[in-house]
Amino acid sequence: MAKGGDKKRVICPEGFDLRPLQVMEFIGFELEIVTPTCIQGRFVVSERSAQAHGVLHGGISAFIAESLGSLGAFVVCGFQPVAGVDLSISHLRAAPIGLEIEAKATPVHIGGMLHAHLGYDNYYVMFVLST
Repeated sequence: MAKGGDKKRVICPEGFDLRPLQVMEFIGFELEIVTPTCIQGRFVVSERSAQAHGVLHGGISAFIAESLGSLGAFVVCGFQPVAGVDLSISHLRAAPIGLEIEAKATPVHIGGMLHAHLGYDNYYVMFVLST
């Protein structure tokens, strides 16, 4: 997933199955960091992730945010099943085809039953709170 020399810290139990993340591979998303305090990856906006006007589709932004937040909760919970219950996303500006987006989710609250992750990207395309 990460290119040579890039920092990649994947902490998963032996035999952990990342196949549910294959949908992210369809748009070229590459996970780079998976830890209890940070889930991070990147992709380049392409025709596969763009809407008809040549900019990143808002549904793709939401999909990435939900995926990173859920993966973060999954890691924090010791790889127990989790499900997202709420997603609030603001699209701050357009991301044209060809732009590389680095997305990151970090926990802002870790509770017994509910976790909240804050998501954002390097280009300030989106700002997300997922629980």
